[in-house]
Amino acid sequence: MNITLTMFSNESEKIETMYQWIKENIKYEKMSIGIHKNATRPHVHYGLTKIEKPNVKHLRLYYNKKGLKEVHPDIKLSVHENINEEDCKKCLGYPLKEYEKFEEIKYRQYINIDDQELEGYRVFAHGVYRAANYIKNNKEEKKEAGNNRMLSLEDYVTKKIETEMMTEEKIMKKEFDDPAKCYVEIFNMVCEYSHEEEEKITWRWTDISNYSYSKMYRLARESSNLNRRAIIRFQQKIKYKE
Repeated sequence: MNITLTMFSNESEKIETMYQWIKENIKYEKMSIGIHKNATRPHVHYGLTKIEKPNVKHLRLYYNKKGLKEVHPDIKLSVHENINEEDCKKCLGYPLKEYEKFEEIKYRQYINIDDQELEGYRVFAHGVYRAANYIKNNKEEKKEAGNNRMLSLEDYVTKKIETEMMTEEKIMKKEFDDPAKCYVEIFNMVCEYSHEEEEKITWRWTDISNYSYSKMYRLARESSNLNRRAIIRFQQKIKYKE
């Protein structure tokens, strides 16, 4: 069995106290220690492999009674059973994931793993960590780009509505009152934006449709010309007399 102890503190004194508690209360084969700073709350992980499991039903409660919570009130215990070599590699490597270089590993005096093996765990964990960060950052960049695009589109369509849809002629003809005509006008504006501003060859029609309905409804909240219920009936293709 492997276990990981997580302490939400990176104070040197508490890290040493925790290490001493582990030495006195847990029999294990190997241990790694690592500080994680790239988190909402800085914390320390202790990865322990092939521990001598006490004959108890609830391991967390057992260790708490032996003073685990006295070391630090906010300690999380993760337990992994059915271990194999890959599990041990993950358990010992995970605490080291934020270290870019071997020299950055702290508290090596408490780690009972030779330097070469420890470096292997660090390289493995840091590689996984960097890959995960790349995916996360890529998603955030795409999300930000999408938000910026929507703001640009909104600005473009709003200006178009003010200059093209809200003309005196169209207001007199009550074209702005008709959900179908309004929908076509806005839909066309978004197509023009995609073609002229972004120079897209193709675009997703469903996205444009959804935006057009949303824009119409928002316009209706700001204007007495459009009827919100009429827009909903038009979008849902419901035909009935009020």
